[in-house]
Amino acid sequence: MEYECEITEEGKIIKSEDGKIWSGPDLWVNFSKCFPSNFEFKNIEHFFGLNYKPIVHKIEKLGDLSNFGEYVLYEDRKSK
Repeated sequence: MEYECEITEEGKIIKSEDGKIWSGPDLWVNFSKCFPSNFEFKNIEHFFGLNYKPIVHKIEKLGDLSNFGEYVLYEDRKSK
């Protein structure tokens, strides 16, 4: 199964290839309930690899991230 994550000004959305959609304040709780109890991922960032340096660098190289006003570049996150 493939999953897609959209990050918008309104929040995060997860879509699956079979048409299911998760969003809202309980997005992660509801999404993670679809997996066995030994689901190893702690949060949406962990699931999609958004804290994994090679993936973050690929995202940051895609283009202008200024639309995401609260986004902090990976290197800046590490220095805090």
